[in-house]
Amino acid sequence: MSRPITVYAPAALAKVRPEIGPAYVALAGASQVLLWRFYWIDDKYTAESYLFFAFGLCALYAYSRPFRLARFLEYVRLRPRQNVRPHENPV
Repeated sequence: MSRPITVYAPAALAKVRPEIGPAYVALAGASQVLLWRFYWIDDKYTAESYLFFAFGLCALYAYSRPFRLARFLEYVRLRPRQNVRPHENPV
């Protein structure tokens, strides 16, 4: 029986950034606590979706380069302009 690929995803991501490994363990623990904390099922999964959304934002921040306004403005100014012409009908 093969395991889903999502089982190995945290290990692969933690290999790139080892400091995020304990955060994955804390996320697993916090999701289990949330499942036992709320009585109504919609409250459970709403709280869990907020938890995973916040963790997703933190993971994006951890894996991204630091934002610098000067580098962004340089990228915008040096990007070549593309002249888009309307589609010409060959008929």
